[in-house]
Amino acid sequence: MPELHQETNPEKSEKVPPSITKAPKKVKSKPDSHSPVIANCPYCNTRHDVPIEKGKNGKPFFMRCSKCKNEFAVRFVQITIYKAEVAGFC
Repeated sequence: MPELHQETNPEKSEKVPPSITKAPKKVKSKPDSHSPVIANCPYCNTRHDVPIEKGKNGKPFFMRCSKCKNEFAVRFVQITIYKAEVAGFC
């Protein structure tokens, strides 16, 4: 059988840098359902750990301070935290 030789020209083949071919991974952070949210009393500044399930619906609720016994309103507000990723070039 005759052998077929295919000539490859390295100049014609396109080489794409690996940084373009790979899509960046997106990381979505979800709050841990068991982690408490910190609420400080507005009167005496006592720290209270409130479970996230208590204010999950977004509606405000009342809480009584364990130290000064005053009631205060608490509402959970979702925030986005950004993290900077840096790289050095030599």
